[in-house]
Amino acid sequence: MTTSEMQEKIKRIIDSEYGIRAFAVLNTDDHPTIVKFLLDDTLSARVKGILEQIIRANYLQEDTILESAENIDDNRKALYEIIQSDDYAPFAFLNTYSSVVDAYSEGKIDQIMGFAFRINVNDTAIWLYQQIVYPQLIKRSKNLYAILSGNSVYTPLDKDILKIENKVDCLIIDTSVITSNISLMQRIFQFENYVRGEAIKTIDLISGMSIVDNMDKFIALEERKALTNAKKLMNARNSPVLRMDKSVLLSKLGTLPRYKDKFVFEDGKIKISNQKQATDFLKMLNDSILKSELTEAEYDSTVKTELTPLVNQEA
Repeated sequence: MTTSEMQEKIKRIIDSEYGIRAFAVLNTDDHPTIVKFLLDDTLSARVKGILEQIIRANYLQEDTILESAENIDDNRKALYEIIQSDDYAPFAFLNTYSSVVDAYSEGKIDQIMGFAFRINVNDTAIWLYQQIVYPQLIKRSKNLYAILSGNSVYTPLDKDILKIENKVDCLIIDTSVITSNISLMQRIFQFENYVRGEAIKTIDLISGMSIVDNMDKFIALEERKALTNAKKLMNARNSPVLRMDKSVLLSKLGTLPRYKDKFVFEDGKIKISNQKQATDFLKMLNDSILKSELTEAEYDSTVKTELTPLVNQEA
């Protein structure tokens, strides 16, 4: 979805008289589940006000930009849209909300991992997810806590305490998860599986073009433990270069100064002998080389690294 489409869907709800329901997200057998999180009227109103303030500040500003998850850049703080599918649906557990009967109680404090808030107008709704971290929990069984009561007397804390923070980690609209917290998605919601799945789709597309002589180096990039290269592969999946006619592409690469000496062409294919050549091929797919009109220097736009100057062909 576009940024304007996202904002229109959100405004349609929060500019109306909307309702709010709260759920506790529990880690049950390593799978998220939800139970009701019951709020009194005062707390419900305060939570509603906090969440609306966050939404307007983080999602509805004029300079807000929503990027596809396929354009994830580790060095950029941005909102990304992850579209849930049969292959990857980290928040599918929210779909059970209408049949939830159980409510959160103190006995579940060791299972709680976050809060999910459903705000809606009639059947139109968005979800807001907030991850809980350890400092947000006060367990009276772990330490002796005291609270101030009447007559300036401290008494033992007799209930566990949960803190609802002034933040939204993920906003869910329809099948879209919108977040800037990619590290959370990787740590908690197996985002690595999504990235590697999309990377493999790119490898299949490159293989289908029959434009390189060896796919092993691309596979080795995807299989590296760090996700950096798998993300580069994922980013390349929608490259228009992959839709070019093979003969036209090879002809252009053989004449363009930046590429004709970078790649080795043999028997109508590009030779890929090492992972560096595979990485260079991905940079070409992502069209990540930019030339400054002011300085005429060339940069790798993914890391803003200046490249070795080209020899002036007219000299």
